[in-house]
Amino acid sequence: MNGIIHPYGDANRVEPGHAHSARSCLPALLSGLMLLALAGCQNITPTPELQKEVKEALELSRQQTQPTPPTIPEIHPPPPPAVREPEPLFDIQVTGAPMRSVLEGLVAGTPYSLVLDPKIEGQISLDLKQVTVTEAVEVICRMQQLDCQKMRRGFMIFPNQVTSKEFQVHYPDMDRKGTSSLRVSSGQN
Repeated sequence: MNGIIHPYGDANRVEPGHAHSARSCLPALLSGLMLLALAGCQNITPTPELQKEVKEALELSRQQTQPTPPTIPEIHPPPPPAVREPEPLFDIQVTGAPMRSVLEGLVAGTPYSLVLDPKIEGQISLDLKQVTVTEAVEVICRMQQLDCQKMRRGFMIFPNQVTSKEFQVHYPDMDRKGTSSLRVSSGQN
């Protein structure tokens, strides 16, 4: 019987005019598949050149897939602070001297500047041993109840007066829920 297998029909049905039947092709197809399967199980020993090429390709692949570590800039510790010479110490002894003259005399010949409010007046007596200019000015301001503001390289001194300052306070946003009760008992009926 000559024919071709009909794609949607019976496997035994053969179209007229073709030499092979479906049953005659099946053993050849199965033996071809078995040869392919056996060839896949064959143990092939790679040549040293092939092994070297595979290793190089793997190493190149690893290098390309591994991220390069980020470069970290060199961090140097900050330079040590400049060593300042200690402030010289003074012994100060005055009795009944004008306050303005004493304050002006304290900063004379030093790197400190002094700004005095014109309203500062009065007499002062004190005896201080081994104090710096800063300590002496702070002691005088406390004794005379003056407002002393330290500048970078000096002092601003004002009469002590009531001042108001505003502070911005940020409270956390919260809702308080609850109840409270108050009972007053007087002891009388």
